[in-house]
Amino acid sequence: MRSFKIQGLHDSKTVSIHFNNAVNIFVGENGVGKTTVLNILYYLLSGNYVELKKIDFTKISIEFNDNEIIEFSKEEVMDYIDFPNEDEIYLKYSLWKFNDINRRGELDFHRVLKQKQLYGNNVVYERWMKDIDESIIHDVKNATDFKKLNHESLYKKNRINNRIPYNYFLYSLATIYDDSHLTHSHNGEYENPFKTFVSRIEAFKKDKKILYFPTYRRIEEEIFASNDITDLPFREEIKENLINFGMEDVKKQIDNILYGIKTVTSQNYEQMTTGLLNEYTTGNAFEFSELKKSDSETVRIALSRLGSKVEKRTIDIIIDKFEKDGLSEDKDKYLMNLLNKILENYSKLSDIDNRIKRFVDVVNKYFINKEFVYDQSSLDIAIYSREKKKIELNQLSSGEKQLVSIFSKILLEDKETIVLFDEPELSLSIEWQKEFLVDISNSNSLFFLVAVTHSPFIFENLFDNVSDFEVFSGDKNYDEE
Repeated sequence: MRSFKIQGLHDSKTVSIHFNNAVNIFVGENGVGKTTVLNILYYLLSGNYVELKKIDFTKISIEFNDNEIIEFSKEEVMDYIDFPNEDEIYLKYSLWKFNDINRRGELDFHRVLKQKQLYGNNVVYERWMKDIDESIIHDVKNATDFKKLNHESLYKKNRINNRIPYNYFLYSLATIYDDSHLTHSHNGEYENPFKTFVSRIEAFKKDKKILYFPTYRRIEEEIFASNDITDLPFREEIKENLINFGMEDVKKQIDNILYGIKTVTSQNYEQMTTGLLNEYTTGNAFEFSELKKSDSETVRIALSRLGSKVEKRTIDIIIDKFEKDGLSEDKDKYLMNLLNKILENYSKLSDIDNRIKRFVDVVNKYFINKEFVYDQSSLDIAIYSREKKKIELNQLSSGEKQLVSIFSKILLEDKETIVLFDEPELSLSIEWQKEFLVDISNSNSLFFLVAVTHSPFIFENLFDNVSDFEVFSGDKNYDEE
């Protein structure tokens, strides 16, 4: 996105922000709506559109990097929320007024759509179409204007042999007419622009992870304060994306990554041994490129990760031979080939290893009198004091827990991340604030970051990434500084 504008925020404000970089930091005084804007941005990116009901605004305009501008009103958002598949028949015909509809004045398709949602879109053709006379279908297909058809007369004619309710009947006729006359979404009729936005944003974010770091108050508690069951499909995803600083989540994330390395290593070894049997019977020349560029420590780590499959004594003998005498392609070619295969499998996991090492290095910059230690051989991560005493995650200070949680969510992530921060300076010392967003911005997984802050220390080393909220009140335009 290039820019993001909200009109009618709290009835009287228009707030506009521009995204000039991958890392965007916004400053402003209290009362300009920074947190509200960030919430709206998160709801739009995460797909939790129902939360927009609770926010007072009239229109949102978003400009993308390809110059496309999508603008939609709150009413259009609400229409989409009520009918997320944006049924074109509903959008086109539900508000039409027909002279022959005596009791309703307008077409009420809500029950029809509920049935479609319950039984699937094909219910129109599989069930309802069977209850419409073939001669009526013929008349509708040959009509030149659906609105000018005598729907009441057609309905009475159909009721001679069928008992389909009026709204279902009329919805089916509209479907028949559109399918035989129009190309949907290109017929000049109304198309909800919010659906266009949703389609674009869903395609954009499918390979990305969205993380929202609120202030110390638990935003999920605000989101889930009601018992509205319509929120249920979103709750697990929201809890995953909203950050709370529980160390159990961090421990679970790290354990899962290490378990994944162990599992893949074991699987690769089993596949490798099978492949070696085939390779040794073909007489093809062996390849030692991975072994030749590796040092003894790398060889030791790769062998140690095989666990009980290789005895420690065997590893020591191999390393001793590797360091002292070297390995001969004549005498040791089978051993060298085996080691080369093990190292090839080890190198395939280098991206995960590098993410872990990056996480450990960054967090250790902030620790005093303690450090994370990553044992690559045993695949173990733990915190130790200077006295080599093990420290549990839940023994860290609140600020340390915040750092560990945030960095784990971003630096250990294998997907590209879109990160939203609300006042990241909270719980961080001044010295930590100066480096915090710098370390986040250097993450290989970071795709896009938006932070709102009051603290000048947060952007001291990222001054070129700072912008103001543009706030319009009536005809007056002023920039918050």
